[in-house]
Amino acid sequence: MRLEELAVLLPLAALLLWLTIFLFTLVDHFIYRGTYGHFLLGLEAIERQAGSSDAGVAATAEHMRRARTHYLARYLSNAGSRRGWARLAAEEYVSRVGADPLVARAADPGTRRRARHVIALYALSRTSHPGTLPLLERALGSEQPLLAYAALDMLDVHGTVGAAEVLLRALENDVLPASRIATHLENFRIDLTDLYVSWLHGNHPKSRYWIAYLLGRSGYSERTAEILEGLLSDPAANVRKIALSSLAALDTPGLQARAVAMLDDPAFFVRTQAARILARFPVPDVVHALARKLSD
Repeated sequence: MRLEELAVLLPLAALLLWLTIFLFTLVDHFIYRGTYGHFLLGLEAIERQAGSSDAGVAATAEHMRRARTHYLARYLSNAGSRRGWARLAAEEYVSRVGADPLVARAADPGTRRRARHVIALYALSRTSHPGTLPLLERALGSEQPLLAYAALDMLDVHGTVGAAEVLLRALENDVLPASRIATHLENFRIDLTDLYVSWLHGNHPKSRYWIAYLLGRSGYSERTAEILEGLLSDPAANVRKIALSSLAALDTPGLQARAVAMLDDPAFFVRTQAARILARFPVPDVVHALARKLSD
């Protein structure tokens, strides 16, 4: 290629390169900047710069005020969204749409409006709207599994004593697998001991079983230990077993003596659990107690 031809081609190549960069800039400015991905990147940038400080919360709230309404709806109805950010998104969404219209949408279980129904429930749950719990309890019993499990997550998000009561009723009524419900109750951010104590007065062994389980994961206190010790004489054998397991999980004082006493329980699986717990106490008294049960 001659020098004269290069002198013509080089400016053309530079012009094409500039036009390419300019085109990508236009795409970024007018298309990508108007996408949900760009909305998420803005949240991540705020997190990097300000974190969860007051300035970060203010910046996040401002970011939500500038966001499109359907981005807010998408973010707040995503179970994986960060709880604090999702609450800000829900507050902005509710302020735009209105609480009363959202309650009306949440009360409408029509299959053609399922997405709007779920978004409305999430928005009301994340803002702890007082009229949400009856709607969530109804959704929890839905024949649509996706809606039922979404309601389970929303009750966790709601995070109030009333939400925990809804979950306990669902646990008793076998609305969803009890282990899933118990996992959500276990992760509540408030102390539910008073609620559990009041629920123990009922005559439902399934509730007593799961409450004994949950008390063992709530952190040690003398009150918790006293409640669990009382359940060691429960008429239901599985309740006695889980109460003993929870006392062990809390490493309560006097655990060794109580496990030794449970070696005489009528149910073999309670005695087995007591023997397993006693394995952590390599002392002569325990060895003698276990030796006496070798013919069991």
